[in-house]
Amino acid sequence: MGGAYVRSVLMTLLDRVRGTRRGIRDHFFEREAVWPESAIPYAPPTRRHAREFGRLFEAGIIRAVAGGRFYMHQFALRHARDRAARRAVPWVIVAAVAISYLATRFYVDASQLGN
Repeated sequence: MGGAYVRSVLMTLLDRVRGTRRGIRDHFFEREAVWPESAIPYAPPTRRHAREFGRLFEAGIIRAVAGGRFYMHQFALRHARDRAARRAVPWVIVAAVAISYLATRFYVDASQLGN
């Protein structure tokens, strides 16, 4: 019961972060602010947006130009997504090996149950 609750809370927090990041990304893409020439002013509406905006800015995904305007560098965004996917690969492999180990460890031959 406790594990399900913790998982639910973690998923909710992860959804909020993803939603915040998606909201910021969509804000820039809807206004086509993806090049320095098309930069726009941006004021984060909430503290959560401000924190995520800061993270994106530090990562080089959001870039500033003169006049307090910003744009989303689409190549940096793609690079960050690719890097995250590459980091996930070893974890997926470890999970697959663990699942296969557990499946073989607890395998019961059904023909032997009646004996």
